[in-house]
Amino acid sequence: MAEDFRNPEKPEAPGGKPAQKKNKKTASCRRPAGFLSNTTFLKPFSKEWFLEALRELYDVRKLCVAAMMAALSVLLQYISIPLTSGLRLQVTFTVSAISGAVLGPFLSLIRGAVSDIVGFALSGSGAFYFGYTLSAMLSACVYSCLFWRQKISFPRVLIAKAIVSLAINAALGSLWNVHLLGAKTYGVYFGISLAKQIILYPLEVLVILLLLGALTPPLGRLGWMPKQEPIKTTRGKIVAVILLSLFAIAVAVLAVLTAKVPEFAAALSDFFGKIYKPIKEFFSNLFGPRS
Repeated sequence: MAEDFRNPEKPEAPGGKPAQKKNKKTASCRRPAGFLSNTTFLKPFSKEWFLEALRELYDVRKLCVAAMMAALSVLLQYISIPLTSGLRLQVTFTVSAISGAVLGPFLSLIRGAVSDIVGFALSGSGAFYFGYTLSAMLSACVYSCLFWRQKISFPRVLIAKAIVSLAINAALGSLWNVHLLGAKTYGVYFGISLAKQIILYPLEVLVILLLLGALTPPLGRLGWMPKQEPIKTTRGKIVAVILLSLFAIAVAVLAVLTAKVPEFAAALSDFFGKIYKPIKEFFSNLFGPRS
């Protein structure tokens, strides 16, 4: 009797159920968990880098992440850590650094603009000035250009924070203050802002290093950024940041002495006087004579 090949029986699996053939073509076309192609590094400012950044604008998942980052930035603008009477540590820079590692430059620009505009609308105080919005956009873009789809390292963190602190916060921020307020000259605003940024620089760098070191492994497993070894905050890196900050202070003081800018020198003197006075009072009360 001839065998019937029209309806062949499916071979049974060890569990008693018919074994199913794997569709190799379908399996190979499936996207991995997480965001598409975020498991590889790209050469910064290359053609593929720009094309991948443009594709993010059409990725619903990345748009959702950008919206969450913008909302988090708006919430954190109401939180600050007082260091002295005239110096406070804002924490919104942490969102810019983390989103810079997850979002591309174009989406980071949009996220920075939305965060600043929505934050101003909710605050309900002061006058809106686009210069500050531009600074928020540029800060987010700088972190993205140095972190996104790159192997994040200690020198990259130093360079990114230096650009944001000196070029954007101090230089551009002083320019916006002159245009909006106009009460003082650019040298006065720049002197005060430069002194603040130099003092806050080592603290902000250490915070970014700790956050990226803790969040890099889980973000890599989710596919939000390339998998890589987390940054380790060692004692040598802490000492390097402190020495770099002291060098920056020395350069600023030397520039004031050689340029002989009166308003710049007066601003620095006034600012450091406010910083020095509470520290002196603290140590005098701590080690002073007791009655």
